[in-house]
Formats: sequence, C-alpha cells, structure tokens
Amino acid sequence: MVYTIEEIKEKVEPIAKKYQVPKIYIFGSYARGQAKDTSDIDFIVNTNNLSYEQILNIFSSMYDDLEMVFHQEVDIIDENDLYLPKRRESAKRFVRNVLNERELVYELQ
Repeated sequence: MVYTIEEIKEKVEPIAKKYQVPKIYIFGSYARGQAKDTSDIDFIVNTNNLSYEQILNIFSSMYDDLEMVFHQEVDIIDENDLYLPKRRESAKRFVRNVLNERELVYELQ
C-alpha cells in the first residue's frame, strides 16, 4: 500500500507523542512522491540530543511500532547523525539529498 503524506502524519503522531520526540520527517521515495507498493518508509527522527543509550532504546521500540502501523518496512535515521562533521564525499551527497527532500510529518506543539 502507498500512503499519502496526510495518512503518514496521522499514523506517526501517536508514536511521536509516545516517545516524546520533537520532530519526525520522511525522506526518500515517499518524500519525492515516487513511492510504490514495495517502497519502505524512511524516517528522520529529531532526538533532541538524547544519550546514545536512550536513542537506541527509543529507536528499537519506535521501529517496531512504525512497522506495525504501516505494515511495511521502515528505516529510521537520527537527525543528529546527518550533521556529523567527518564524512566521505558520497555520504555528504546523500546527506544533502536527504536534507533537500525531507518532509516534516510531525512536530511537537
């Protein structure tokens, strides 16, 4: 099934609130409007500078919750990882593309 951005927002909101994350974005084929039935959903989660251990705990559970509500594969990237200073050129291009195409699907009010 291919979800609309609005459907993604509706499904993501309770999960974002559960884990108290300030922002969640999508990127990849869904953000570009090119998703197919076989597409996974790629998420960027703002973890608001939590510790590495806290992020691992949250992402492990959040991953399961997202796959359960969407019934398809998901990927999660910590937004802080996009801003790591030392990157190979290919990784820098990937990060630029992600930052350019990402679409906000949840923001804490």
